[in-house]
Order: sequence, then C-alpha cells, then structure tokens
Amino acid sequence: MSEHFEAAVEEAKAEFQRLYDCGALPHGLFLIYQSSRLGVFERPFDWETKLADSKENYDDFIALRSYCANEIRAQNTLPERLSYWIALVLDDIVKPPKRRKGRPNAEKEFRLFLARLIFYIEKRHGLKPTRNASSPPISACDAVSIAMTTLPLARELKPNSFDELARVYAEAEKSGAFVS
Repeated sequence: MSEHFEAAVEEAKAEFQRLYDCGALPHGLFLIYQSSRLGVFERPFDWETKLADSKENYDDFIALRSYCANEIRAQNTLPERLSYWIALVLDDIVKPPKRRKGRPNAEKEFRLFLARLIFYIEKRHGLKPTRNASSPPISACDAVSIAMTTLPLARELKPNSFDELARVYAEAEKSGAFVS
C-alpha cells in the first residue's frame, strides 16, 4: 500500500472511531440525520408550532423532543411551557402519537454518511472514488471498506464491501449529494 492510501485508511478509521466515541455509532447517526431532516437544527426553531402539532403529528413530536434534548445538552434554558412538556414526556405521561405506516429507514441516512465519507477521503487524499474491478484496490471506496472491516467497532456496520460502497457512492453522486 502507498503512504497516501494508508493515510486515507487511517483517516477513515479515525472518523469511525470519533463517531463511536461520541455515541453516534452504531445507532446515534440515524438520530442526528433524522433531527436534521425534521429541522431541529434550524434557527429559529418554531417550537410553539411543533408543540401545538405534536399531539397528532409523530414527526413534530420527535422534532420537539430532539430539540429539547439538544437544548438541554447545550445547557440552554427551555421556555417554561417547553420545559413542562419535556418533563411530561420523560415521566411517560405524554406519549408520541401514532407513527405513519412504514418502517423508518435508518439505512438511507447511513448510506449518505458513507458516500460523504468516501467523497471526503477522495478529495483529502487525492484518490479516485472507485475503481474498475481489475485495478488494484487503492480507491477511496477501498480505503473506507478496509477501515470498516479492520476496525473492530465498525466491522458490523453494513454496507462495507468495495462493491457495495461503490454502489452507495454512485447513488449519492447520481442524486446530486455532492453538489454544493
């Protein structure tokens, strides 16, 4: 392996380790993407509307709960109504409304994370994102795959093979995920 490629593998491993250390892996990453999708990180966050709608709208309930959790983590004071609401949620008095039919798809968010990691490794280390099947395994997808299969805490994460990661990258590229 070249020094550039080894450095790319080590950087990918470091990213997985960092996410694991902060609790984002294996399950927290989905919650982060879900919160982002629900507008939790937007400023200003319209908590009053979310509070009014949270009785009937599952996504609004989850967004409001995530917003409260983020505010508590940041040690920000919650408005009195919101503080009372989250206390009722914690006491299991206020429960989430019924979720829409269908299974929540955490895989979609994780696939997007993997595609962005491949893109980052590609740019940072001057690698090609993928390779042809007969070429030596020195692409950004190979680096991420090796990181995932050799780092014990990432071994169970899927997809982790070169072929699957190349597919993930192609899907993200086709959807315009790397356009800024």
